[in-house]
Amino acid sequence: MASKKTAKARSTKKARVKATAVKSSSKKKTKPAAESQRSTTATSEIEVKQSSKYRGNDWWDWSVWVEAPAKELDKIVYVEYGLHPTFTDRIQRRTDRKEKFRLDESGWGEFMIDVEVKQQDGTRFKTKHWLNLEYPSESSTSKPTAKTAKKKEVKLPTVFLSAGVSDLRAGNELGEALKKQGLRVLKPADLAAGLPWDVAVRGMMKEADMMVLLISGGLTSWAMREIDAARNSKLPIVPVVIGIMSELPQQIEGLKHVNLKESAKPDEIAHAASEITSAIKVLPHKKTAS
Repeated sequence: MASKKTAKARSTKKARVKATAVKSSSKKKTKPAAESQRSTTATSEIEVKQSSKYRGNDWWDWSVWVEAPAKELDKIVYVEYGLHPTFTDRIQRRTDRKEKFRLDESGWGEFMIDVEVKQQDGTRFKTKHWLNLEYPSESSTSKPTAKTAKKKEVKLPTVFLSAGVSDLRAGNELGEALKKQGLRVLKPADLAAGLPWDVAVRGMMKEADMMVLLISGGLTSWAMREIDAARNSKLPIVPVVIGIMSELPQQIEGLKHVNLKESAKPDEIAHAASEITSAIKVLPHKKTAS
């Protein structure tokens, strides 16, 4: 009986020692968690801010930066912004503490920006920011009349006018003639500099009701890219054939086209503009955003 009690006592002692070891081990594991919590509390003072300015034609200049107490900004080594995949430089890093690691860009669409903040102690803080682009609000001092309110409900029929280098003069003259017919004209020359081509063109295609393509020979690679963009946007394409071309290039054969025999003659330009205007007026036009 005594030996059994001794064995039981030893077993109980071992169990206590084991429990103590487990308890001690659990205390050791909590230390890193506490340190992580302190780091999170510090970085939670960092906020991503933005500003935007409407340029017109569904285009904005915008900026993002970080706001935090001065002592927290001093700890930052850099801020890295992950932009939409359509940007050529999708990952952009800023290191200017005085500018609060500000990034200046421009574009036409909203998207989610990935933000990573690296601090001097090696820790990294990741967050996200939705880029919000708003149209300018109406001035509270001006009260729109019934006439002006009606104009805002419907936008002008809009064409995306494409012309190669050899046809630029004819394209400019046709563009002016179309404006006189009451149409809005968008041209590749109006694209904002420093932005990915496909992003910029897609913004114009979004605004346009029709693509007008001037051709006096074969199609250039740029013209083909614009044609593909128009087709992807389900935009009607009207070729304007300059000179004595009897057949359209294979890529656009079968499309109903407008003939422009003499691009230097004002009456020929005006006639072509009238035909384009007649064609666009029968299309269902896009309405402006309310």
